Amino acid sequence: MTIRRLNNSYKSILIYLLFLIPAGLLFAAFEKYPTSTANMAFGRLNLNIKGNILDIINEPSSIINFNMKGSEVIWNRPFQINELQQTAFAFGLIYKNWGFGVSASTFGNNIYNESILVLSVAKAVKTRLSLGVNIILYQLKISDYGTANTLGLSASMRYNINNKWDWVTTIRNINYPKIGASKDELPQVITMGFVGAMHKYFTIATEWEQDLAYKGAIKFGVMVKPLKQLLIMTGYVSNPGQLTAGCSININKMYFEYGTIAYYDLGLFTHQLGIGINLDRR
Repeated sequence: MTIRRLNNSYKSILIYLLFLIPAGLLFAAFEKYPTSTANMAFGRLNLNIKGNILDIINEPSSIINFNMKGSEVIWNRPFQINELQQTAFAFGLIYKNWGFGVSASTFGNNIYNESILVLSVAKAVKTRLSLGVNIILYQLKISDYGTANTLGLSASMRYNINNKWDWVTTIRNINYPKIGASKDELPQVITMGFVGAMHKYFTIATEWEQDLAYKGAIKFGVMVKPLKQLLIMTGYVSNPGQLTAGCSININKMYFEYGTIAYYDLGLFTHQLGIGINLDRR
């Protein structure tokens, strides 16, 4: 039975490498960062669209903007491969005009596993401007090869243009980290985008994501609020083409979310569930 499970794991890794790398969906270790289920449904944006705690992994400055006091957890099976899974958890709080957060994520299986542990710090510099920094511990574990670790440094900035529109910039792995004996470079990614409320029931956002080693991608999403406790999101990601959709149900200060990404060139999907609580905002 153990041998059968091991063979299935190796088969999943082979599928992952043979089909997803040529399709442009995976380039290197830690290429795909976790994101909240709402952001995944909204176009897999890096900027925090509605105050989900988990999105401090990508935008630490949002701790201040959304006055976070709570936690969130997500779970998915990438590309519907049973032997692969991703889980992530985040906790954030405000203390004396500073924002702090701790988050963690794991991706893979018992053969190949990527883990990250993140410490987030944020501060409002001026009335409209907030800055955030993430210190990240990366760990890569491959069966029969061993474990490697490295440190990364990321940052973000959010500027409130007015009471409806925000401009957000994020920079991932500023310090140019490398991992393993072969010194594999971790992705350096810069994003710029804005999010705003066209109406109290309608929000849009767009973002440019540029991996310094590859062609960039444009992301776009919309969110509507047909009911007081229901949000519906949909979005699009270019290069490679991906369609996203999902919903968020808000009950008191808790939120329950579902999102999906359709990789229509491959006919594959990733489904994700999330649950969180923000004691100060929801």
